[in-house]
Amino acid sequence: ADQALAISDVAAFCRVSPSSLKAMFLRVEGETVGRHIRAVRMQMAQDMLQNGVPIINVARVLNYSAPEALTRAFSNHFGFPPSRTIKS
Repeated sequence: ADQALAISDVAAFCRVSPSSLKAMFLRVEGETVGRHIRAVRMQMAQDMLQNGVPIINVARVLNYSAPEALTRAFSNHFGFPPSRTIKS
């Protein structure tokens, strides 16, 4: 979740086509690969913030271009901003 991950790389590793991997993942997990990766990244962000890691560092670790980009993604995913999660 903290590294760039291409479907084509995962598919090649699994020795299937990208479209087959996407279809299998959706069938087994009930969600798209992209949605799953976003959920994992958001859970990691929430955990890090709850453990006192500054948002700028969380954004950097999870490969967001800026803390604002992480804030948007976090708010879209959870329905509230990271500031409600940050340990004081």
